Amino acid sequence: MAHDSSSEDGERPTKAQRSASDADVSAAVASASAASAEWAATLENCIPAIVALRVSSVRPSELDGAGVSWGTGFVVDAEKGFLLTNRHVVGTGPVRILATFDQHEELDIDLVYRDPLHDFAVLRFDPSALFLTRKQVALPLAPAELRVGAEVRVIGNDDGEKLQILQGTIARVDRNAPDYSDGVGDENTFYAGCGSNCSGGASGSPVVNIRGEVVAILAGGSNSSSSDFFLPLDRVHYAVEHLMRQEPVPRGTVRVRFLFETWAQLKRLGFPESRRDLLLKENLGLRGLLVVERALESSVAQSAVAAGDVLLGLRIHESASGAPGGGAKKEVPVQTFTDLESALDAAVGRSVKLLLVRGGDAIDVGPVLIEDLFALSPSGILECGSGVFQDIPYSTARASQLPLGSGVLAAECGFVFGPKVPDQSIITDVAGRPINSVRELAELLPTIEEGAYFEVRYIVKGKNATRKQCKMLKMQRLFAHLALCHERQTDRGVLKWERVEVPFVESASPPQQPSPQAGSNGGALDGRRTRKAPTLARIIFRTPCELATDIIMDKQESSGSKTVERAGVGFLERPGVVVTDRHAVPQPLGDVEVTFNQEVTVQARVLFIHPEHNLVLLQVPPLPEELHTVAWLHAKPDDAGTAHTHLEPGTSLQFVGLDACGHEVVRRVSVASLSLPPPQAAMPSGPPRFAERNCEILDLAEPLPTRWSGLLLHDDGSIAAFYALFACQMPNGTRGTRSGGIPREALLQLMQVDDACKTVPALGVELEEITVAALRHERGFDRLQATVPVEGEANGAAAAQAPPTLSEWKPSRPVVLCVARVEKGGPADGTLREGDVLVRAAGSYVRDGVLALSSRASPGRPLALQVFRSGAVASLELVPSADGSDGAERVAIWHGLVCVHTPRALRRAGIVPKSILEAACSDGAGDFPGVYVVRVCYGAPGQSTGMSARNFLLEVDGRPIRCLDDLPPAPATPSPGALGADVRVRVVDHIGREGMQTLRPDPVFWPLIELHRQSDGSWTRLLPSGTAGAESARDQP
Repeated sequence: MAHDSSSEDGERPTKAQRSASDADVSAAVASASAASAEWAATLENCIPAIVALRVSSVRPSELDGAGVSWGTGFVVDAEKGFLLTNRHVVGTGPVRILATFDQHEELDIDLVYRDPLHDFAVLRFDPSALFLTRKQVALPLAPAELRVGAEVRVIGNDDGEKLQILQGTIARVDRNAPDYSDGVGDENTFYAGCGSNCSGGASGSPVVNIRGEVVAILAGGSNSSSSDFFLPLDRVHYAVEHLMRQEPVPRGTVRVRFLFETWAQLKRLGFPESRRDLLLKENLGLRGLLVVERALESSVAQSAVAAGDVLLGLRIHESASGAPGGGAKKEVPVQTFTDLESALDAAVGRSVKLLLVRGGDAIDVGPVLIEDLFALSPSGILECGSGVFQDIPYSTARASQLPLGSGVLAAECGFVFGPKVPDQSIITDVAGRPINSVRELAELLPTIEEGAYFEVRYIVKGKNATRKQCKMLKMQRLFAHLALCHERQTDRGVLKWERVEVPFVESASPPQQPSPQAGSNGGALDGRRTRKAPTLARIIFRTPCELATDIIMDKQESSGSKTVERAGVGFLERPGVVVTDRHAVPQPLGDVEVTFNQEVTVQARVLFIHPEHNLVLLQVPPLPEELHTVAWLHAKPDDAGTAHTHLEPGTSLQFVGLDACGHEVVRRVSVASLSLPPPQAAMPSGPPRFAERNCEILDLAEPLPTRWSGLLLHDDGSIAAFYALFACQMPNGTRGTRSGGIPREALLQLMQVDDACKTVPALGVELEEITVAALRHERGFDRLQATVPVEGEANGAAAAQAPPTLSEWKPSRPVVLCVARVEKGGPADGTLREGDVLVRAAGSYVRDGVLALSSRASPGRPLALQVFRSGAVASLELVPSADGSDGAERVAIWHGLVCVHTPRALRRAGIVPKSILEAACSDGAGDFPGVYVVRVCYGAPGQSTGMSARNFLLEVDGRPIRCLDDLPPAPATPSPGALGADVRVRVVDHIGREGMQTLRPDPVFWPLIELHRQSDGSWTRLLPSGTAGAESARDQP
């Protein structure tokens, strides 16, 4: 530490010294106060020119995925309404931008210019639409004022705050462009460095000096330090001046990336000291020169320049050919990036020779054509389902060392490409054809037949371009709607996107299913069996993530995955019908493939999803007789003449199934227990999904490995249970998995389901088990004296019977059935109560569990019940309902909100709001009224305004919404590509809290789309009438 000299001698400072010191402090304080006042005045003048930008990327792009993000912009011309921001804020794909000005005024603004190389963009707004914010406030651009040591302020929308002001000091102005982790960076420009410690949302903020001049734009920062990167304004000022004059902005390139290197590095590269001294004599402040890093793959410059070449200047030819003697030439010295870009931008379309120093020798190379950067930048995209493809951008070609025009970039692969091809890959070949542009891909994809597999070759971005990978993908037209989007410039000079649906080419005949051949499945399992095992099958289910209406998602799927995939096992229940579980096929909407014997795969459709049990029926094409080993569900008498009717702990069974890879496995197992799954104790954080109920589940004493599934068989070959996987909803809303056996009695109920009858009886209650001990000692069953009639018995209820006794009852297990939950509006509502213990059904004791009880119920036929309630017995009558297949049969995507009719799981959980239930009582329609928002799509109008999923829609612009038919189509817009007027949406959440939200319709990218399930199980996709390509897509049998 440095000390005052008087302190070193141990003496106190004199009064004069103290006075001088105090004067210095006062002067410093006064100076700081004056500076603070000057800064305060500067900031007061600047703030009205700062705007917060909310950018809705309606489709993914090279720079980012679809979604809503925040950034900052600032006014540079108040009269014409020009704003500046970063290119990465607005992205390179279609966007909708909302600007919030100083006085909280909001305006939709347009993009007028996106630089093809550097990180800046120019936006435009209508100044006449502002009535509170101070007009005629614009920030002047001062590129020359960016200096080391300058004190600056960064004014912007920092980390989601509408306005924050951060201070800093310029540390350097000659750093090379930063290399970002996504590989999409800047090039051929300096960046300035500063420690202002900005965060998300500040991108695009102006960096102003104390005079209120903008000296740079905040463009990025370091994740490992507080350093921020500022983009200098040389090319920004150049572009803005051209736009103000309503002139095109020429931007040129020779497809070479240069770096700035210091004299020390140049010496190591062999740059002569004599030449260095000559350059320093002319410019003493010169700190280095530009050096070739690399040229773009397959460019003309690639064969002319080499890494390490030092650039001295350019010899520009008046003609494009650059032939010797062919026109005038002009030599331009190049010492900085500003010199380089000024020369290239002024000579677009001409040829140039590069004046270099290589290994100490002066050379010139070329000629090289100065190309138009805009011509090398893609201006269109191809949508394939939720996937987006575009021509290879310049920055991607540079990062991956690929030639431009050698494939297409999969900004996001979506449903068809996504499961096997990573996002940001370069697609080079599809179905055996080279693909060099999105136009070629748009011509090829519509010709691929529904359900057909096709080959795709691709390169992973940033990896070795010589190593292509190959995958086989499946065309699913229902989820692969095609559209070409193109960006064009309007008469006003703004950039607008147009979108045209691309229809599929109809095939002459539907695709043929492969003919299954007999395999080795079946045969004796051990010496006591001669019957073949039922035909087992491996099931694969896939659906787009945004259409996962009835699926319990895991964390990865909930955080942006585009495809939900499930796998499981099924068995042939009867010819053409396969039984599987809801873990494998969780909903009707999706692609289902069934593979037999690991030899043949066929397409399947969902025939029926059991509304209460973990069972699904699939319809498959006819199979050859050799594969018609159907399930043997009925019990067969053994040698003693006794049929297998009950499973007890210790019962020995044979497991025949498939492992996680689809290989057949056989194992001897025994029953450990048989019990009802307990009711869900706590409401999960996510929306309730299907949970198994009213079915005793079998657990094994010898747990099988994870993901094994199949059949549990008696020794005679008859089925004891289907050992299935169960998807469980955890308290945090994510997916868990368990295994268990579904007894034969539940499978027998499915045998009644066919094309003519697709319903099962339902009592409208969830049952749980209580022990006989609890029944006797806690509920007082032993003190039962007489039957006490209940209200309603006089209206035709069954006559009271003698009081039951446990000696007569004799449950098969020491448990009885108790009502845990009564479904609101169901057949038991008003008849049964929570806590009722079921004693008799149809005159017989309920001894053998809930499945035996269900077998006595028939839809529409009164069922006499006797229950133990509040210390007495009551006789009741209940009319079971007929429940159809579970899962959404109709889906609407309205302004990006994925809507379905109120799911059955919500009704059973008792969380349907009162207003929806009241509508149900007054509505005679077959569908349960109420429209439920399952998901909000990324980049949709609903996400832009903060609408949430897991809400019910009540009204739209005052119009009641009771079913999907009530959803209004997107309104007409005043001009093509424009947004519609705001729509008011009244919503209500699970617990009845109502709210009013708004959204801005976007009929170009978010028209009303509906998916309908037909009677044969197929799905049809419908677009609103009048939409280009509005013909429906239908999945084939």
